[in-house]
Amino acid sequence: MRGLVLGLCCLVLGGCISVPPAPARQEWEEIHTRSFAGKSPREVLDAAEKVLRAADHDFTFDYPTGKLIGTRRWTVYAVLMATGGTDYWTIETQEADGATQASVMITRQVMAVMPSPTFNPGASSGWGVQSSTTPGTPLQARAAYDLFWDRVDSVLDGRPWPTCEDRKRAIARRDRGGLDALCSVTTDDETPG
Repeated sequence: MRGLVLGLCCLVLGGCISVPPAPARQEWEEIHTRSFAGKSPREVLDAAEKVLRAADHDFTFDYPTGKLIGTRRWTVYAVLMATGGTDYWTIETQEADGATQASVMITRQVMAVMPSPTFNPGASSGWGVQSSTTPGTPLQARAAYDLFWDRVDSVLDGRPWPTCEDRKRAIARRDRGGLDALCSVTTDDETPG
């Protein structure tokens, strides 16, 4: 039984630690930044807020000058564990040559709680609780950023709204987990009104 529980825990946790390599500077800029010709910083920030509000009603917002900071807390309950966290979306803008340069960074803090067997030779064994926390780390998954920018374009220019289901069908299966900042069981995934 002990081996089965430890093997199951390793299997569950092993699937959670697959981290893609950090992108090089040029790829990072391609993922995180966009230029919007003829749009003011305020128009871009308003569009970004609409995108995040459509993604989930749990977002709260702060509005420092030239920025938008969206914060979303989430929790997922599974049979053997609970995972929760906070996503921080930071969108920054500046105007240059009649265009708005915008960048976005998603930072995620995660905490997991799961049962853990305790073994005490010569005493009673049982179950305890184990928790782990990761500090806020930048989300490296390109899929979430691409969908975010495509949705900002949709709000600004009236292009068709890219749905989560359409995007999942259009990208490789291994990249679909990267969409969970906008498309998961913890999001609403609505179309802005």
